[in-house]
Amino acid sequence: MFARTNFNAPSHDQEGATAANQWRVCAIVLLLFIVAATVSAIRKDVTQGFDEVAHASYIAYLQDSGGTWPAFEDMRMLDPLSFHFTREGNYLNHPSPYYLLLARLGPDLEGHPDAILVHRLFNVALGAIGLAALLAVGLVAKLPRLAFYAYIVPLAAVPVLAPLAGAVNNDNAAFAGGSIATLAAFQLLVTGSRSWLLVALGGVIVASWPSSRVYCWQADWSAARCCGCCGAGACNSNGSA
Repeated sequence: MFARTNFNAPSHDQEGATAANQWRVCAIVLLLFIVAATVSAIRKDVTQGFDEVAHASYIAYLQDSGGTWPAFEDMRMLDPLSFHFTREGNYLNHPSPYYLLLARLGPDLEGHPDAILVHRLFNVALGAIGLAALLAVGLVAKLPRLAFYAYIVPLAAVPVLAPLAGAVNNDNAAFAGGSIATLAAFQLLVTGSRSWLLVALGGVIVASWPSSRVYCWQADWSAARCCGCCGAGACNSNGSA
């Protein structure tokens, strides 16, 4: 006589509905993030925040020199209006992979202020990858409804995340790599699959790109020890199973 409701639905049906709702929530959060970051990329003044002129100048230097690793003492800053090189030295000393990637994929920046939008959109993609990886942790963990929202809402509410993704800044590479490493480490502990260990190490390497040269080695060594411990634990659990 009465219509069937979720209260008397089989548990597996309820679990399926919960999983579908969680996927939907994550998709909406990710879409809103991409829209907000893209709007920020279109509207942002290059001189406002995140040292964007210095990062863009690093890319322009690699494009101009054609090299893969800069002579830091020779790098110069771009004029924020004309995007021509000035005599002012560039203070950045980060490893070059992030900048080299944008230098090869993006249009030339020197003398082309409008070209920075394309480079910003690459950063939006990096930020979206990072956020998607963190959202995926909540999905694969199969959290209960309240716990899931307690995990997702703080991620969606980080105020600096979208503006940073809409700017040329190597922190976006660190965010993407660190998020991938986090997801892979979680999957490694859950599944024990060694392939996730390789993914985690790859994420650590990407996350170390923005670091200074000394800190880069320290971060790689510390993360390698951490992932090694996780891998050893996974191997031991597989062996004892």
